[in-house]
Amino acid sequence: MLSHKRIWNAIDKIAKESGLTPSGLAKKAGLDPTSFNKSKRVGSGGKLRWPSTESLYKILKALGKDLSYFSAMVEPESSSEIKVIGSFQNTLHGFCENSEDNDLENITFPRTFSKDTVAIKIKGYTLDPIYRDGDILVISKKESFIDEDDRIVIKTSDNELLIKRFSHIHEDNVVVKPMETGETESKISKKDIEWMGRIMWVSQ
Repeated sequence: MLSHKRIWNAIDKIAKESGLTPSGLAKKAGLDPTSFNKSKRVGSGGKLRWPSTESLYKILKALGKDLSYFSAMVEPESSSEIKVIGSFQNTLHGFCENSEDNDLENITFPRTFSKDTVAIKIKGYTLDPIYRDGDILVISKKESFIDEDDRIVIKTSDNELLIKRFSHIHEDNVVVKPMETGETESKISKKDIEWMGRIMWVSQ
């Protein structure tokens, strides 16, 4: 639950994690150095002062973080660290190939997921406008119920990742649709699938 104390504690934790004082964090974000001073958190008559959304935006931008990072600092007990398993480039064949990317970091997500939840980073522009270069897809491999037209990721035994829309199960096959509407469905044999998961969230 959001509270005045939790919001300010989160800012203090972000400063400490970044090796800064609250004043140093304010300066790094392009704000007045006194913006996050403890004396600025309560006004005259005991009225609580809250940091503005613009201040929070500037903090996250200066540190290269997103809102999920801040949310996890506010409510750490409800967050998960999700492993980014790789950076993927979509091809004309409709699948993604793993490519080395030394800049990948695990992400902190403001919701508790199972340990089988993973993430991938999109590289390139061939999935525009659905998914853009740099988007992070959070995938739950333990989703037991997938509806028709849900966006899914399939890991094949050939170490390919397919980004598709789910259609239905037919005998020993998973029937999928391409991301673009109006295109032909295709079948993937269950024995060729290492895992299948629903895309739960996208950072854009």
